[in-house]
Amino acid sequence: QEEKELPPPDTSAASSGPKCAVRSLEDEEPQILVRWLCCAILVGWVLLVPILLMQPHPERPRQLLLRQYLLKPCLFILPLWVLIWLLDSLQVVLEMKLLPPFPMFLTCHTVLPAILVFFVFRLQAADEGVVLEQRESREADLRKSKAEDSPAERQPAVVEDPSPTFLRELIFLNPVALVFVGSVAAFPIVLFNMLTPMRTERARLAQGYVNMMYGPLILSQIGTLAVVWSSTFWETPKLYFLTLGLMLNVPVMLIWCGCLLCASRYGRYDMMHVEQQRAARARQALKLTPDSEKDADLVDLTEDLQRHAEYLYSV
Repeated sequence: QEEKELPPPDTSAASSGPKCAVRSLEDEEPQILVRWLCCAILVGWVLLVPILLMQPHPERPRQLLLRQYLLKPCLFILPLWVLIWLLDSLQVVLEMKLLPPFPMFLTCHTVLPAILVFFVFRLQAADEGVVLEQRESREADLRKSKAEDSPAERQPAVVEDPSPTFLRELIFLNPVALVFVGSVAAFPIVLFNMLTPMRTERARLAQGYVNMMYGPLILSQIGTLAVVWSSTFWETPKLYFLTLGLMLNVPVMLIWCGCLLCASRYGRYDMMHVEQQRAARARQALKLTPDSEKDADLVDLTEDLQRHAEYLYSV
């Protein structure tokens, strides 16, 4: 019997795709370095040193911001931080009191992290401004260019507000690290978060959740200072081990659950916000009326499987 020829596959639906692309024109965010900054609030100079020793690319303004905002204050913070740690280690080894416990803890785990938090929030605001300026200038250069010959370049493109990298890292921290960071720097985080103006709606959404998560942890910071205040020199080394044991306490585990709940809720709301911005800006670029087509037919809404609560860029 003669084999029947199969009809050619219909590729019209597969080749159509979204009508509007999602194009990000700014430099890549230094996500790992910002994550180290969050941990440096707790750990201190151990993580600040490699951040400052990193040689930024001269044509990457987002990397240069790390040196611009952190180098000068760290020239004061790092020597003092290292000196206090050395004195603390020396007095434990020699079993001789060199520094009172409370002033040492207040300086090393409260004042110096607060100074670092202040400059990191300024860094976050400056990074947002750099991203918006890069998008505006590069979009203008792209419009002036006459070499747009490929269909991908002729396709309309939109993008949502830039991601607030530092604020997201504060929210999506490991719950154990988040409780530790809140116990030493919750008050300056909430204070400087409220005093730092952000230009985009996405960053202001993240600011609200930072206040929601770290606001209650101010009580944990006050409790930590009260315990250190009432401790003697000989009880100081035991406090660090006692803190590790408290991490398995029921109230602390309830705090973990609350932090995970807030982080999960923020991730959903942030993705919803990004989806709405992409769809609204795609309709504006295509000059369509609201609710004329489905969002998935207008713009790419593919979720990034490698990064938590993020969408992919199509180009």
